[in-house]
Amino acid sequence: VWFVQTSGGLDGLSARVAAVRPDAIAIPSLETTSNALSIVLLVALGAMSYPHAIQRIFAARSAEALQRAMGWMGILSFFMTATITLIGVAAIPFLENLGPLEADQVLPRLLDAWAQHSAFSPYFAVLVFVAALAAIMSTADSVLLSLSSVAVRDLGNSAGTKERDGVRATRSGKRLALVVMGATTLLALEPRLTLWRLLELKMELLIQCAPALVIASRGWCVAPRAIFWGICIGTLSGLGLILSGASLVYGVHAGTIGFGINVSAVAVLTCVARRRGR
Repeated sequence: VWFVQTSGGLDGLSARVAAVRPDAIAIPSLETTSNALSIVLLVALGAMSYPHAIQRIFAARSAEALQRAMGWMGILSFFMTATITLIGVAAIPFLENLGPLEADQVLPRLLDAWAQHSAFSPYFAVLVFVAALAAIMSTADSVLLSLSSVAVRDLGNSAGTKERDGVRATRSGKRLALVVMGATTLLALEPRLTLWRLLELKMELLIQCAPALVIASRGWCVAPRAIFWGICIGTLSGLGLILSGASLVYGVHAGTIGFGINVSAVAVLTCVARRRGR
């Protein structure tokens, strides 16, 4: 609210954005439009695979409670996204004198400017920063817990190495978490990877799980192996494009293309399995 008021309201903000960056209000090109639609698809389907959403399924007392919780998640996500978008638009004229900035540098700059506004602003700025860190750590913690649980109890059991001792299972999960944390720390130290790019990579991987969740929730009759191989083929296709330098194909993310290949593979393999069953 403070940034919008400082810019002269929504009308004044629009006028200042038009003066500073005329291309921001111009009709976007086809590649820009496809990139925006790809981001929407990544966030919509990738966020559906978030550990928070999956954990709500197991923690819900009833189907009604689960529907209510998921409904509130959708509403809060809408307002959160709208707020972030408004802050990003307000930052265009507000930070025009600082030159080109990366996406993950905008919020710290805005919080620094807000902290100098009044005597109480520094405390609110610190609160926002701590809340952002808490959200990031909460997501990382949920991912590590889910990954260690799946690897130790599901993959380990299927491989014939059942961890019947709870203490041993916990130790194995902690060791796996340490390995994953070490690998991700090395990845985060890469200076060319911004926070936004890391978020894109996360969504490009999470979106590959969306077909499995949709099929499972709808109860469709699909061959389990088709879902598994669809995830593998889609993930490898997306990673192959990223590693080859084609992270964007005419504005479309490699993970989105991998998702399309994922769904196509599931459909083809299911049809093949049904014909063999006949």
